[in-house]
Amino acid sequence: MCDYCGCRLQPAIDELAEEHERLLDLVYGLRRTADRGEHAQVVLTLEERVAPLLREHAAKEEQGLFAQLRAAWEADDRLDALVAEHRDLEDVLAAALAGGAGWAASVHRLADELTEHIFDEETDLFPYALYELAPDQWEQVEAVHEAARRRAPATVPAGRG
Repeated sequence: MCDYCGCRLQPAIDELAEEHERLLDLVYGLRRTADRGEHAQVVLTLEERVAPLLREHAAKEEQGLFAQLRAAWEADDRLDALVAEHRDLEDVLAAALAGGAGWAASVHRLADELTEHIFDEETDLFPYALYELAPDQWEQVEAVHEAARRRAPATVPAGRG
């Protein structure tokens, strides 16, 4: 997405931004699949690719970047809002999985809300974090990312499915 400030030179931000790109690619494809009425394919993609990546990504943000920003920054309300958005995305994802009359609208809502959330993080939060966090805090963020890599199998790369 964005790269105007150079924050992708920070490895943890680059990793989170790459996950953003994969999530956006996935939900873009899901919009088209939903428009064709293919709920079974939507469920498969959500369960196997979107949900695991979204959960891993949110955990890394919350336990790593957000935790370190809370220690360095007096904007807990903004971070609380981002965490609440993570929970809302989970709820919308569940609605899309559930089926019923509104499943396709839930897929579009998931895509819209995820896109907006990512835009906020990439244009506001990531650049601020780049300049706000001290080197030892980035080490803590990196440790969270490393623990996540050891804990979970690799997510499906972009381009498959």
